[in-house]
Amino acid sequence: MRAKDHPDAEKVFKKLRKQMPTLSLDTVYRTLWVLNDLGVITTLGSSRERARFEGNLEHHHHFICTRCGLTSDFYSDELNALRVPDSLTEIGDVEQTHVEVRGTCKKCLKNVSKQIRSDKSTKQRSRK
Repeated sequence: MRAKDHPDAEKVFKKLRKQMPTLSLDTVYRTLWVLNDLGVITTLGSSRERARFEGNLEHHHHFICTRCGLTSDFYSDELNALRVPDSLTEIGDVEQTHVEVRGTCKKCLKNVSKQIRSDKSTKQRSRK
């Protein structure tokens, strides 16, 4: 519940296994889905992806790094105020909404910048 990194079941398992060596991954999955069914946590992402679990039940949105997978909460009154298009009624009944913003996190941007500088330096040395 306190995790801010939106862990998947494997990450929860690895963390808990240190305290409970006999814990099985199956038990973690079953427990997370029970908590989801009870409304204590929610899942993020497409069902085709590994499910990530969310303990923050306040209305919020997500930034997802397309390079490293970092998932961070953010809050936006402007996004909360967006009106759901009427055309969605043709698909089904909307129960809740949230926005997933995808991009590159600051850490990855920094690493890319370092790599570019390193590549330039290597090219300059090879020309000499």
